Amino acid sequence: MNRRIWHILVHSFLGCFVASCSSGGSSSDDGGAGGGGGSGDDTQAPTVSILLPSANGSHTTNSNSIAVTGTASDNVRVASIQWESETGGSGVASGTESWSIDAVALIEGDNVITVTAVDDAGLTSSASITVTMETSVVTVSIQSPTSANSFTTIDATVRLAGSASSSEAEVTSLSWSNSQGMSGDAAGVTAWETEDIALAIGSNLLIVTAQDQAGNSGSDQLLVERRDGNASFVEGKDTTPPSASQSEPAFGDSYIDPAYGLTVRKVSDAAGTRFNRNIYSRIQPENADGSMFMTYHGNAEYRIYDRQSLALVRALPEVDPDSEVQWHPTDPDKIRFTSGRDSFFGSLQLLEMDITDPNASSKVIIDLAGRLPWPNVDPAGDQGTGFITDAAEGSPSADGNRYAWLVIDRNETLVGMVTVDISTDTILGTLGVADWAEYGEPDHVSMSPSGKYVVSSHDFGTLAFDVDFTNRRELHNTSEHSDIGINAAGNDAYLFINFDNGALTAIDLETDSRTELFNVFDENTDTSIHVSGKAFDRPGWAVVSTYFCRAQDGASGWACNKVFIVEMAANPRILNLAHTYNCGQDFWTEPHAVPSRDLRRVYYNSDWGSCGIDAEVMQIDVPPF
Repeated sequence: MNRRIWHILVHSFLGCFVASCSSGGSSSDDGGAGGGGGSGDDTQAPTVSILLPSANGSHTTNSNSIAVTGTASDNVRVASIQWESETGGSGVASGTESWSIDAVALIEGDNVITVTAVDDAGLTSSASITVTMETSVVTVSIQSPTSANSFTTIDATVRLAGSASSSEAEVTSLSWSNSQGMSGDAAGVTAWETEDIALAIGSNLLIVTAQDQAGNSGSDQLLVERRDGNASFVEGKDTTPPSASQSEPAFGDSYIDPAYGLTVRKVSDAAGTRFNRNIYSRIQPENADGSMFMTYHGNAEYRIYDRQSLALVRALPEVDPDSEVQWHPTDPDKIRFTSGRDSFFGSLQLLEMDITDPNASSKVIIDLAGRLPWPNVDPAGDQGTGFITDAAEGSPSADGNRYAWLVIDRNETLVGMVTVDISTDTILGTLGVADWAEYGEPDHVSMSPSGKYVVSSHDFGTLAFDVDFTNRRELHNTSEHSDIGINAAGNDAYLFINFDNGALTAIDLETDSRTELFNVFDENTDTSIHVSGKAFDRPGWAVVSTYFCRAQDGASGWACNKVFIVEMAANPRILNLAHTYNCGQDFWTEPHAVPSRDLRRVYYNSDWGSCGIDAEVMQIDVPPF
């Protein structure tokens, strides 16, 4: 089987997510790391933290039950997480290092919930949260400058306005606070307005809180991003080297890139595991409204974080590592994912789940069982079932409706490809292996942003088809790092690095026209490269990240080990963002930079030059342009 097709699947089977792997030493998509453990008497107690519903020890709710989640760690192993409520109820949480309790029953008033981590030696530590259940509901609604969850401005101040009400008593006061340290009172009650609130450059979490005569309270919040209207790019093939004195920031801290002047923030913490990383350059990290982002954690699980506070919203150990998770295109609270190769039944399904509701189960969006033309694919009792996969590097259409998958039968034999439209529960096309046999096995398959084309990347050629698999054409003679974006004309554009001549190339899938953007062999330099076209709301631009650079004979290496934006045009604008400070000599620590859909932020991985599997996610704030 093609080694690169199944790099996610194979790593999952061999335990490379959670144990050690070996590498062939290349800079291609192969993981590699060593690991080890210790022995001896354990005298160190574990640690445990509660993250949700609040990390500050208290929370108020109107619900009669509440979910509690958090993390734990130990120098050897966390054996279990036990919980107990002072007002009744106890049990064992799901998970250990990342744990969750689905529903703790509450009574009116204060409910003290205590969680206790136990390690293999029987040593314990505990954390508690006081959850206050109130029957009176105080509602606050921010309506101006927007009713959405986030707002972006270059202004130094913002004024909020909205409404407030209480189900049992009169609202008596409203106050506001800014995560940057400021606070004040709002004027009015049922209809209210704040004064001009000063904004710091970057993220400002504004919270408006109302209180009624009975002492009950409620709040609403708005994340305001203030952008520096004076920030600018260093453009072109800049040769400024990274700073030798720049130190790695702590989790949550930011620094100004010494060469390019943009703000870079460290937004993940591997917390003793080998990595907590951006998933891939072809997978959108942010949800629909930009309030959360997703990583892949060294505990072999997907994790969701609040973009502003960086608090863990939810770990997803119940989602198979091979499940190819994608954000819902419009609902910020939902993810979609395939069942994963290790799911014994139902692997021909696409699922959807609300990650903000710990009690919600996943629901089936489309099921291909009994609908495909190949034998040995459908569920067959104890013989298992086939499965669908894009080989971890594909994406759905920009509207989230159309998908392309490889189909694997119960004997783990690749039998074909399928395209679907989930909005109509329709199979758009199928294609058997014989129809591409001369090109070898595919590395991955992906739907184009418009949903009109399918691109499959093979050992001996990259192919494009119409969505029903008609009109096959060859885009390139092999498989390279690539993505599919939207060009300035609004057409799908296949972006790839052509190592035959060193050119990053864009092919318009509508017209077949080819545009060479720049050459990585410039000035006697060679570098590995990833490209992302996921800024669907900014047509005509792509994000490039480079690694494993080899500049020879005093060459400047302008493209070495950095992240930049490139225009999809001949003689393009190149906007330098940041140096990666990354070694990136194996798959897990390659930078894999990818933008938010609106190109306001770019996420990438960095091991900070350690050349080990300890990659973290960095986030670049992109100025307006």
